[in-house]
Amino acid sequence: RSRGVKRPAAAALGESAGFGALAEAAAAKRTATTEAKSGAKGGAKAPRAIDSLIQRSIAEQEAAAQAKRQRREEAEAAAAAAAEEAPAPAKPAGLPWLVKGIAVKIRDKKVGLGAFYKKKGRVSGLEDGGFVGLVKVEDDRGKNVKLRIDASLLETVVPKRGAEVMVLPNAPDAAVRGCRGILTAIHEDAFNVSVRIEEGARAGREVTGLEYEMISKMAKK
Repeated sequence: RSRGVKRPAAAALGESAGFGALAEAAAAKRTATTEAKSGAKGGAKAPRAIDSLIQRSIAEQEAAAQAKRQRREEAEAAAAAAAEEAPAPAKPAGLPWLVKGIAVKIRDKKVGLGAFYKKKGRVSGLEDGGFVGLVKVEDDRGKNVKLRIDASLLETVVPKRGAEVMVLPNAPDAAVRGCRGILTAIHEDAFNVSVRIEEGARAGREVTGLEYEMISKMAKK
């Protein structure tokens, strides 16, 4: 019966070392593969995260722009509504004082670019409820022209004593408004006059304390 041959101890050691090296190499390979996969995954996640941040930033900017447009549109709508509801410009306070037939003086250089400044004319007609007068006045060539002038650009004409005047609609006593009379006194210190009424319920009576703006000279036709 044959006997097995024993291997030398050195040979056995070498074989064992060879198996250990192979095992270590396999483990290193597995580790490298795992790290490579992990790195590949991380590298793929980074661009996706950046894209997500960019998209979120764009969305936020679009939302902010939309909110700004909405606020602007609401403000414009509110302004338009306020403009529609705004009342028409109010006419000057008080009663219109112009009356047909009275003399007036142009007191503003805006009229005719100053060509009729301080010229006197005759009110031949009224417009806009009496707040605008049609005034006949002579130009520099002596020709009569008719001008449409706002009452605020005109003033009354206070004549000498004894002249015929008209008590205007802005006088405090309604009973003498629109009545003709004779100027009897001018009170320069008080800036008012006295007038003897020639017609109406107060005919023959003298009214005192009428301010310069409440009477005006009757103009010749």
